[in-house]
Amino acid sequence: MVLAKRGFNVQVFEKRPPVGGDQAWVNRRSYYLLLDQRVVAALRAVGCVMNKLETHFKPCTGISLYKPNIAEAARHVDFPTNRTWFVERFQLLSFLLSEMERLFGASNPIAVHYNHAVVGLDVGGKRVTFLTPSGERHVGYELLIGADGGSSRIRTAMKGQVPGFGFTVDKSYERYVSLMLDVSRYNAIKPLDLKFYPANDWANPNPKSEPAGELTVVAFPNDRTMFHFALHKDAVPRYTTKQDRVKCNQLHGPSIILVGDAGHATTEKSGQGANSAIDDAHVLLRVLTEAEDLESVPAAFTKARLADVHTLYQFNRESLHSRGRHGFWCYPFLRDTNQFVVWGSLHKALPWLVSPPALTLALEDEPVPYSACKQEMDRHLAMSAGAVAVLAAVGLRWALSCLT
Repeated sequence: MVLAKRGFNVQVFEKRPPVGGDQAWVNRRSYYLLLDQRVVAALRAVGCVMNKLETHFKPCTGISLYKPNIAEAARHVDFPTNRTWFVERFQLLSFLLSEMERLFGASNPIAVHYNHAVVGLDVGGKRVTFLTPSGERHVGYELLIGADGGSSRIRTAMKGQVPGFGFTVDKSYERYVSLMLDVSRYNAIKPLDLKFYPANDWANPNPKSEPAGELTVVAFPNDRTMFHFALHKDAVPRYTTKQDRVKCNQLHGPSIILVGDAGHATTEKSGQGANSAIDDAHVLLRVLTEAEDLESVPAAFTKARLADVHTLYQFNRESLHSRGRHGFWCYPFLRDTNQFVVWGSLHKALPWLVSPPALTLALEDEPVPYSACKQEMDRHLAMSAGAVAVLAAVGLRWALSCLT
C-alpha cells in the first residue's frame, strides 16, 4: 500500500497458499500480536480507516505481570495503557487486504501472487526467480522489497552479489520460565494456563523433558488463539525452540530494500517483530516522499532506519540474557535496572520533573526511536553513576573528618 500510494504498480509474491483454505494449518500458526502506536501511525499514513480497528483489533487496557512465589509487595508490575492493541495475525492480514481493496478499488495497482517461493536473484539484471506449482517464473523489477523473513533468500543472494553487504545470524535457544500475565485485574477476558516445554539457551544449557513452567495468557472468544503462543500442542515446539536474530550492515542493495525479519530480526521475547516490520513501511513512505529519484531510495532507507534496528537488536541480545551470561554487574543489566527502578521511581515521585523511563517513550502517541531511547538510557546511567560517585566522595570525606 505504501508503494501503491506513491504511484507504483506493485506485485506481491507470497510463498504460501491463500489463507483460509486449511483451517487446521491456520490454527497451528495462529497467535496474537501486541501492536503499539507505531503500527497505528503507519496504518493512518497509508489511509486506513482507524475506526475499523475494533472490528479486528482488541484494545489492551492493561497487563499485570506477577510471580506468585515472591513477596506480595513485589508480586505485581502493572502496565495500564490504552495505546496498544491485541490482534490475531491472520486477522491483521485480513484487515490489511480489506483496506487495500477499499483504498484502491477496481483500479487496484497491487497484484498478489500466492505459491511463489524465491529461488534465485540476479542483482545486476534486476530479476527474481520464483518456484511455482507450474515451474519457474522470472520477474523483472524497478525496486525490489525483500520481505521474505528471517531465512531470507533475497538477503543471502545479496551477500554474494552486492559489494560490501554482509549480515550475521545469531542463533538463540531460549528456555521459558514461570511468568504469568494477570489480566483479571483489568476486567479483561478470563486467563488460561498453558504448560510449555523448554529449549536450551546460553544461560541454561541443560534442557529437560518436563515442562519449564506455566504461562497465564489472554484467551479470546474464538478459543483458538492466545497472546503470542498457539494453543495447539503441536505448535508448542515452534514457539519454544531456537530463534534467529539477524543483523545486516546495511538494509539495501542496488534497487533492493530489505524490510522486516529479512533485514533485521529479534526473538519474539522482545515483542517487536510485527511492530518493527510495519514501522519499516512507515519509514519507507517518508523516504519515498522525500527522495528526488528512485535510485536514491534504497540508500536513504538504510540511512533512516539502520541505527534504530541495530539498537533494537542490541536491546534484544543484551538485555534478555545479561544476567545469565555476565552476572548482575554487566552494563546492560545496570543500564536497564537503573532505567526502570531508579528513574521509574523518580518519575512516580516527581512526574512534573522527571520523564517516564526511556523505553516507554517508544510506545507513546508520537513514538521515540529506539536509538534515541538508548542514548537517553545511557545518559541516565551516567547521571546515576555520577550521583553515586558524588555521594561516595562526600561520605568518604565525612568519614575521614570523623576519624581526625
